[in-house]
Amino acid sequence: MKNLHQPMKPILSHFKASTRSFKTQLAFYFVPATLIPILGLSYYATHVFEKSSQQGLYRQATSESTLIKNEITTSQKNLLS
Repeated sequence: MKNLHQPMKPILSHFKASTRSFKTQLAFYFVPATLIPILGLSYYATHVFEKSSQQGLYRQATSESTLIKNEITTSQKNLLS
């Protein structure tokens, strides 16, 4: 049976610690360490923005519907009197 990891050997050899420079090692750990929190914060900020937008739209729609109901009620009372 053929070794399945044989084709990957040249690719994986680049990730050995002895073949990487110090700058490459720093970049290798720095990129995920910075991107993961940024992605988490942006997801949270988007979620908060969407929630506050929905609440604002709900309050606006509620106040407008209350105003329309009051106008209709007032018009009906004036017509019936």
